[in-house]
Parts: sequence; structure tokens; C-alpha cells
Amino acid sequence: MYKIEKHPILDIPQEDLVEFKYEGQTVRGQRGKTIAAALHQAGFPIHSHSLKGRNRSLECGIGKCGACEMLVDGKIRRICITLVDGVKEVRQLDNSQLPTLNSQLPTPNSQLPTKIYKTTVAIIGAGPAGLACREKLNELGGVEIYGNTDYPGFGKIEFATTDIQKAISGTEVILVILPEIYHISIAKQMASSLADGQIVVLNPVTGLGVVAFRKALSDAGCKADITLAATCTLLFAARIQETGRVMVSGQKEEISIAVTPTSRAAQVEAAIYPVMKQHRFIDNQLQLALDNMNLVFHPGPTLLYTSEIEKGRRFEYYNDMVPSQIKLMEAIDKERLEICKAYHVELPSAAETFAYEYGYSGDLYEMLKNADCYHGIMGPNTLQIRYLLEDIPFGLRSLQVLARIAKIKTPLIDAVCAFGETLVGENMAEGYTLHALDLDENMSVDELLALCNG
Repeated sequence: MYKIEKHPILDIPQEDLVEFKYEGQTVRGQRGKTIAAALHQAGFPIHSHSLKGRNRSLECGIGKCGACEMLVDGKIRRICITLVDGVKEVRQLDNSQLPTLNSQLPTPNSQLPTKIYKTTVAIIGAGPAGLACREKLNELGGVEIYGNTDYPGFGKIEFATTDIQKAISGTEVILVILPEIYHISIAKQMASSLADGQIVVLNPVTGLGVVAFRKALSDAGCKADITLAATCTLLFAARIQETGRVMVSGQKEEISIAVTPTSRAAQVEAAIYPVMKQHRFIDNQLQLALDNMNLVFHPGPTLLYTSEIEKGRRFEYYNDMVPSQIKLMEAIDKERLEICKAYHVELPSAAETFAYEYGYSGDLYEMLKNADCYHGIMGPNTLQIRYLLEDIPFGLRSLQVLARIAKIKTPLIDAVCAFGETLVGENMAEGYTLHALDLDENMSVDELLALCNG
């Protein structure tokens, strides 16, 4: 990471620098900027390591994924959104910190009444988020809930297996905690083993992922009468420390969940609410498909950065955006909101969402240019990234399907999809198209709503 120190014409403002220790070395950072920006500027882009020793750096860059978590003055912080102001010491996390960190969590109040719930749960997926749920539900078949606490206690896991039939046989709830690109293959593997009455929860779903999952089950010959639910995002921010050991650094206070058929929402709530009480039930699956800001913030601006990316230049993804990129984002968002109206979904604009979540004001361009939380978030160095490989085929193409059925024109969304497919090439999946979902563009909006919501 570099920046201009001298310019033959322009004056470079004098920086107000602060110092902190990183693994015993003195690092300087600009006041008001993030720790991540200071470390990258100082030549320290590595923040953690995988179980196999692979280097890890910034991932999402917006404080959501937890990949950049480090120990800042003795507390776990996500350095992509934590400012250098007042910081004294930064260190990488290691296993020795875990007991101390875990001891900081609130403990159940033994004076309060204990209520026992029993729900057998299978978790499909063993990444950080899946293992985090496994640790929270680590005795399949017996979950002990202490009254009036956000940190319930659980027993031990019954077993872990690669045999999917063994994993889901006899369970009441099946949590699928995998990236969208694996949902179809998992549905095919699960199809013959599912039984009447089981609840399958997709954590999370992108676009028309619920429709795609149901179709995959049907195509694979599944006859079981199951209930299918989906969440809008993951509940936990977590990271594997070692095999079978997970550190949960963050937990959302509330996430949306929709159930198909909607008439079974109470059944799903009764099964998972005692354990995952952060779920807020909504009655429209399409709200999950449309309430996704990645579709606005990622594909279009990334494609307009193509020249910078292919020339190998370093740039900040959000803070270096120009007005034309914002215009494209707002145009895509306008088309998204038109689709929302057609499907009876009320959602705020991208600018309103950003202002609400981060406490900024003004137009979208000014907010992004001056957002401290985005300082130091670097742009990609290749077009082969999830901003295009996931957000276009599973996200934007879902919007295309919704638009065609509602007879709404989406020239900007169509252009971004075509442009992205051309540049990325064969690595881009077909995703959720009318053909892949086996939908008829002549069906009505009400018919699609009925299909999604049951």
C-alpha cells in the first residue's frame, strides 16, 4: 500500500500521526484512519493465519466477516473499522487468548429457573459459521436453556460425520451453513434422506436461492413433506482456531428469516427460537432476495474499476469511487426498488440503508467518500472475485428473473450482468436464471409469490 508524499504542483496536507506497537514494533498511522490502513502502509498486510498456515489479510473490509480480527489493547477488534486514535498495542490472536476472552462472557444466572428444550439438530457445513453453531448446539438432541440470558449453555456434540444420511436421519432441524454455490449440490445429496416433518434452514440465502433449492430437491426425487426456511445473513462472526475449536467474536442481535410454506412459520419458530432467538420472522421470501446491498455496492463499481485492477494499481474500494460509479449504483438501486414495489416489498434505498447502518448523512457519494469505517478497504487485484462471481449469477440474475416476470425493464442490471459475464468468462456460474429455475416468464407476480411463500 502506498500514497503520494510529494507532488510537484499540489500541496499535500500535513498528517496528524499517532504511534502504536504492533508485535513489539512501532507503527505510525494517520489519526482518523483505521488500524488496517496503518499496518498495510507500514508493510504488515497479514493479520492472521489459517489452520494450514496460510496468510490471511483483509476480506470483506466492512467489519462483517471477522477475517481481520486482532487483539487491540487486550480486546478483540476488527481492524478494518477500528481507528488508530488512542490505540497503544496491536497483536495477532493466538489460542492462548481464548480462555481469557471466553471468561469475559456473561455466565448463566443459576438463581433463575431453568427450562429444558429438546430439539435434534444437524448442521451441514463445517466452516467457521457452521462450527460456531455446532458449538452453540453441541449436543444434538438435548439443548439446555438458562432463563433471561443471551448466552445459553449447551452440552457436547453427539457426533460429526461425512455421511449425510447418518447426519440428518431422525433430526428435526437441519441447518445448511454453506456458501450459495454449494446449495444445489447439497440439496441433491440430501434429497433421498429427508423425511416428512423435517425443517431445513438455509443459512443464508442469496436471491432466489429458496426456489433453486426446492427445485434441486424435486429434481433429485425428494418426496418428503419438509418445511424450508432461509435467513438473510449469518448469525455469527466466527473463526476456526484449531480443529474442533471456534472463537465466536460477534453475534448479530437480529436477522430476518422466512419460511416456506408461510403457514408453518409457527412450527419453525417453536423448533429453533429457544436456541436461536435472534431470528425475526417475515412473511415474504422475496424480501430476503431484494434486501441485499451487495448487489448495489459490488458488481457495477468493480467493473468500472477494471482498468485500475488490470494495471495492478492499488486503490481504496469505497473511498476512491468517482461520481460516475455512484450514478451506476443509484441507477441499479432504482431498478431494485421498482422490483420491490411489484412484489409488495417495502425496503429503503441503498443510501438510506447506508445512512441508517453507519450513522452518516448526505448523498451516497459524500457518505462513501467520507466514511471512516471504509478507510483502508483496498480494491481487488483481479476480476475473479466474489463481487462478480457470486453477486452477479446468484444476486443480480435473481433480480433479472423477478423483473421479467413483473414486466419491468432493468437495462442497467442487464448491462452489468452481460459486462461481467464477458470479462469473467467461463468461471461465472449460470446462477439463478429463468432456465435454471425452470420458471415461465409469463407467470404472474402472484403466482411467483405463491411459489416462493407457499
